[in-house]
Amino acid sequence: MTLAEENHLLLREGRKIVEALGKTLAPLVEIVLHDLTDPDHSVVAIANNLSGRQVGDAVTELGLARMADPDFPEVIENYANRFPDGRPAKSTSIGLKNSRGEYV
Repeated sequence: MTLAEENHLLLREGRKIVEALGKTLAPLVEIVLHDLTDPDHSVVAIANNLSGRQVGDAVTELGLARMADPDFPEVIENYANRFPDGRPAKSTSIGLKNSRGEYV
């Protein structure tokens, strides 16, 4: 399996997780899957859209930090955040790594 195929597989499985958790936690929890290999269009799946983001939107600042540092924490949980319109939010970010240890 090539690295591109592996990354595609990880994202495909991630989409299933977004869909399932989105249904379970609706309507109060937004779940977003990013493809960090395409930072200009990183949002590949979104459930329970609370932020106004859309599939095809760019990566967040946290995603950029994760891309820049392979040692960036894989899980950052329960941190204060804000939606683009200023509403407060509580967030968790989980990075997925491929077999080379690179964030996908």
